[in-house]
Amino acid sequence: MVRLAIAGGNIGGSARIPLLRGDPNTELVGIYEKKQDAPGVILAKKWNIPVFEDVKALSTTNPEMIINVTGDPKLSNEIRLAFGKLKRP
Repeated sequence: MVRLAIAGGNIGGSARIPLLRGDPNTELVGIYEKKQDAPGVILAKKWNIPVFEDVKALSTTNPEMIINVTGDPKLSNEIRLAFGKLKRP
């Protein structure tokens, strides 16, 4: 089973949450989203999936993979930094 997190709770995240939640080979361990009224956040809360407003806090769930659906490439680097996969320049 793959422990997975999603970065982004708007349209991209809200479309993937039901798919991944229903996959028997995936454990959805958390969602990262700053806007608490985003559609993905509402879905996650409905299904008791933890929601985080801080990338560092998301790292406490120990996901094996994070899918960044925000469209923000800078967030990918922020995630790498938070998980110790990238060094600060």
